[in-house]
Amino acid sequence: MTCVVTEACIACRYGDCVDACPVDAFRVGENFVVIDPEVCVNCTVCVPACPVSAIVADYELDVLRGLECDIVKGVWSRTGAG
Repeated sequence: MTCVVTEACIACRYGDCVDACPVDAFRVGENFVVIDPEVCVNCTVCVPACPVSAIVADYELDVLRGLECDIVKGVWSRTGAG
């Protein structure tokens, strides 16, 4: 399992999840953060630390919002027709 950051993170400025990560797996962008799957050790410490509940297990993405994630590029897009 890899943890990923959903769109709920966009423009979030708390940073609690980044601070909680014991291996510095987060990469900080201008308006969001992503988790580097090559660094993440799947400890899930960041999940409860996120104040906006934006971090989920990769296998939960389809269930939660029908989102498709290209983890390597950190690009998000809606899937399906509406």
